Amino acid sequence: MYPRVPDLGSSEIQSWSDPQLFWIIENGVLLSGMPGFRKFNTDDQLWHLVHYIRTLPSHPQQ
Repeated sequence: MYPRVPDLGSSEIQSWSDPQLFWIIENGVLLSGMPGFRKFNTDDQLWHLVHYIRTLPSHPQQ
């Protein structure tokens, strides 16, 4: 995929605030393969995804 999918456990992604992550999940990333998920999920479900991202370990890019 382009742009390359980031390591969601990386220190860069983990430094983003919860509202920033929520906004990205809700609205997607323009000109990438990531759609917004607002149409398919409730706010509670989107917040669960934010909390899940917080549990992910970092993996080096290959």
